[in-house]
Amino acid sequence: MLEMPGSFPAQKTSEGLPIRQEMRFMKQGCRMLSWAVLAMCFLGGCNPVQDDAKYELRWEWPAGRQPEKKLLGVVDRIEKQGDGLFGVGRSPSIAENLPDATRVSGRLIGLPGNAVFSLVLPKLELGDIAKHDKVGLAIIGESACVCITKAPDGLDDEALRAWLKAWDCVAP
Repeated sequence: MLEMPGSFPAQKTSEGLPIRQEMRFMKQGCRMLSWAVLAMCFLGGCNPVQDDAKYELRWEWPAGRQPEKKLLGVVDRIEKQGDGLFGVGRSPSIAENLPDATRVSGRLIGLPGNAVFSLVLPKLELGDIAKHDKVGLAIIGESACVCITKAPDGLDDEALRAWLKAWDCVAP
């Protein structure tokens, strides 16, 4: 390699590679590592709360159907459901839209981990349920909630489980 007068010779690393070439390898390695971490996060590998169950429930009227399972929960938040872009959430022509939609969310009792639930239902179906109330949720399939009822106040854990077992949300 010809060197110009007054120029410095190319610096070499301990492996004998020029510094620029080694820097290029390091940049490529960092770039590949970044893509690998990003791909893992999109595939769910970076979820720090994998043990926590989250029940995203949708409201359906019972129509005489019997629930497949019953859950006991504590209400943490009650809020009006947003109307969406340009008020689309209020349109009665869309079948999934509920009248006066209200979102109820909270913690589930008696399940492992920090299980939580979220349910959007018509405000009329909420009845006298308020924040911090214990409620029974009747579920059909994976996510169809057909009933929500306030549990009686003042019951201990054993009495709450007995109430939940005897509770019949379909009865008029």
